[in-house]
Amino acid sequence: MRKKAIDAFVRNEREAKLVAWADRLAERFAERAAKHDQEGSFPFENFEELKAAGYAKLTLSEEQGGDGASLYEWLLVQERIARGDGSTALSAGWHGGMMLHYRETDIWPEPSYSKFCRDAAGSGAMINKFASERATGSPTRGGRPQTTAVRVEGGWKLSGRKTYSTLSPLLTDYIVSAGIENSPEVGDFIVRLGGEADEPAYAAGSPFDADGTSLPELEEIVRRAQASERRAAELRSAAGVTLEETWDTLGMRATGSHDIVLNEVFVPDEQVMGIYAPGEKKGGVDDGDGWMLHIPACYLGIAYAARDYALNFAKNYTPNSLKEPIATLPHIRQWIGQIDSELRLARTALYDIADRWDRLPDERATMRPEFGWVKYNATHLAAQVVDKAMKIVGGASLSRSVPLERYYRDVRAGLHNPPMEDAVLQSLARTALDE
Repeated sequence: MRKKAIDAFVRNEREAKLVAWADRLAERFAERAAKHDQEGSFPFENFEELKAAGYAKLTLSEEQGGDGASLYEWLLVQERIARGDGSTALSAGWHGGMMLHYRETDIWPEPSYSKFCRDAAGSGAMINKFASERATGSPTRGGRPQTTAVRVEGGWKLSGRKTYSTLSPLLTDYIVSAGIENSPEVGDFIVRLGGEADEPAYAAGSPFDADGTSLPELEEIVRRAQASERRAAELRSAAGVTLEETWDTLGMRATGSHDIVLNEVFVPDEQVMGIYAPGEKKGGVDDGDGWMLHIPACYLGIAYAARDYALNFAKNYTPNSLKEPIATLPHIRQWIGQIDSELRLARTALYDIADRWDRLPDERATMRPEFGWVKYNATHLAAQVVDKAMKIVGGASLSRSVPLERYYRDVRAGLHNPPMEDAVLQSLARTALDE
């Protein structure tokens, strides 16, 4: 049997197991995607299935109880999950990427790091960093956070508002950036609302289990989802954290990227990741932020889903003006050819740089401009692919009953994820002019 185009970058049996595992999850997520998009609701069930399948520990080192997935392997997973639900892939990607980042950089101090890894491996704990604020815009621009950290006995108290707090309905653990009171310094603080987890109520699976990870029945997933939602709300209330449901957007409507308001939230000294002077590097190893390639992987996954929908439509739709499906028409075949050309170009760039990141750790810091270029091209090409898929399907593609209109909206969000377009192009220009 001829290999499918989606599998072109699967190189070995281990990667084949990973993508089969991710495909099974994506199929389940796809069944709920339209509902959560229409409601703007958070897909707690998806994340309970991710936890049960072992996603939370995928990028942890084997020494920390994880699967030790490489960047390349993890991007294969992210792209596949996005074919089912882009919001879930992008949201989960912040956790998976950060755990890969901290695994490789030694920025997160001990024993706090090992304690969280134990909870991620044992109970599926997830984390994200909340850094965006309305006054500062994107954290990549370098603005000082207005969230403030005040020194108290035994630690710090944090107060302020964070925007674009993806995963906020679910998380009880997050990293918060804050300006130090009466100081130009800025700190990163690990907020653990529930402390260390108790013994896990169930064992998480793995892509490499003999049975490929059999997920619990839907009734059990719903029960766990309700319990997670309830627990997160109770812990927020007890700690002085308020979730304000501000996320009502054109696309990526199910990421739960609401505002988080902190009111004197206590963080003990051992959960301070670091405090830095303006412009000071955060120490540890510079990995070039290769983990942020989960962003282009997500949008390429959405584009691939649009491609597959359009192909199936073209091969099966025969209007009464024709005797054969529209896939036989030259202009339809032209669009299909352009779609596959654009996807192959973007995916080749993505997996090439990921492979080099894995193989050449000493060169990772110098790859940063290339990561930006990959994201810039992937998001633009993904949007073009979805546009062409809609042309193939025609006016029906605008219907809410067809997933293409959701792909169209979701894929546009990539333009507003970091690194920002102007910064990428300025970096490329600077690199060229410095030759």
